[in-house]
This record gives sequence, C-alpha cells and structure tokens, in this order.
Amino acid sequence: MLNSPQKFSYTYRTAELKDQGDAKKKVNFDLYNKYVESDLFKALLANVVAKSAFEKERDELVLGLGYICGLRSSEVTDPRNLLTNDLRTRIASAERDGIQTITVSIIGKGEKRRHVDIHPKAFRKIKFFLEGRRKSIPEGSLICNAKGSPLSLGHATYVFRMAKKSAGANIATVILELHAKEPSMHFISDISFYALTFHALRHTYATNLVDFCYKHGYDPWQYVPEQMGHEDKETTQEYVVFDGKLHRREKIRRALNDDATD
Repeated sequence: MLNSPQKFSYTYRTAELKDQGDAKKKVNFDLYNKYVESDLFKALLANVVAKSAFEKERDELVLGLGYICGLRSSEVTDPRNLLTNDLRTRIASAERDGIQTITVSIIGKGEKRRHVDIHPKAFRKIKFFLEGRRKSIPEGSLICNAKGSPLSLGHATYVFRMAKKSAGANIATVILELHAKEPSMHFISDISFYALTFHALRHTYATNLVDFCYKHGYDPWQYVPEQMGHEDKETTQEYVVFDGKLHRREKIRRALNDDATD
C-alpha cells in the first residue's frame, strides 16, 4: 500500500463553499488534481483523434495553446484571436531579429485584452503549421476547418475530451511509471485524470510559469498576472503557493540532502 500511488477524494459541504474557521470561503482551485505533468500531456497529444493529417496537426496545436501558452478553450478558436496575417508578420519580424518568440494580443474573458508571450515551442509549432498544412487555406483564424472557416468556441474542449477518452486505456500505466521514476514528486491519480478538463492545461501553464519565473530570477507576482489576465491577487497566489508545494519544497529537500552528504 505504501508503494502504490495515492488515491483519495474529498468533498466540501456544498459545491461552492467550505468551512474556514467560523467563516465560509469560495473553494480554492484543486490544483493537486489538475496539474498535468509533461508525460501525461504527451499521452494526450498522442491520442488526439482526427480524420485527416491537417485536423490532427491542428488539434495537437489546440492542446499546445492551452498547455504551452495558457489560453482558455474559447480563446483558442475565437475568430478575433491568432489571425494568420498578424502571426506571419510577427514571426517574420522575430526571425529577422534572431529570436523564437512573439507576443500576441488575446481577447479573453469579459472581452478583456491581454498580451501573451508565445513560448519558443509554440512558436515553432505555429510556424510549421502556417508554412505547412495551413499554407493553402485562406487567411483568417489560425485554428479553422479545411476551408478556412472558424470553429466553434467549444472545439478545444471537445478535442481535449476525446483525447482524454482515447488515452484512458493506458493512462494508469503512464502514471505508475511516473511514480516509479519520481516517487517523491506529486502526480495525479488515474481517477483524477478522468475528471480533467481543457482548463487543467491553463492551470498547469500558470504553475509552470511561476516555476519559470523563480528559476530565471523574475517576479511571478508581476509576470504571471500579465500573462494569465488575473485581476485578483488571490488567484495568482493560488499558483505561487502550489508551485512552492509542487516544485520548491522537493528541490530544497534534495539540496539539504546533498549538503548533508558533502
């Protein structure tokens, strides 16, 4: 029992509230059951269901825009976002300057606009798609059908759900292997995996972004809200605290152990 992955569940008295001393407070993000480790994401990508090579590459990019860039599901296919003409111009300008990242304007929740830095991994995937299977399709939304028409705002949610369903057959093995490789680190259970939604990719991105900031000496309290579009400081705090539990604590423990053996 001690060597097997932990599986547990809990419920609050209502779906919206929990006890906080004598007061009641909105439920915090259950980030422990929504963090998608990189191997789990690879399993999702490998199980994207599509009818053509164009649709498969497009829908893999759909998941990547959530995991690597932190976009909401509706933002991925909003016809005002990720316009191909703008992307081509920005990519060409970046390449002239010898860089592999661009900043794009995203209209998101509440019709609010934010500027998102596109990670080099996403930069390369977008460029490859634009110059490949997306090349002969009319300009417009990056994520579109084979004729160039925009997709529904629920498309990303559908892609994630179908990939998760397809990956479910082998996900328990993937999670067991993760636990065996890094027994001291946190990984979700297979039960939690089945409950994931596309928004878990955004949660994961935010947590990883906090980790990135600390690794490179940046202030997550400034950069994370800018990239995520957070207006409430407490929302950012959720990710900062969770990153501390997920990454920092284990790294500190390892450093202490290394010091002890010197």
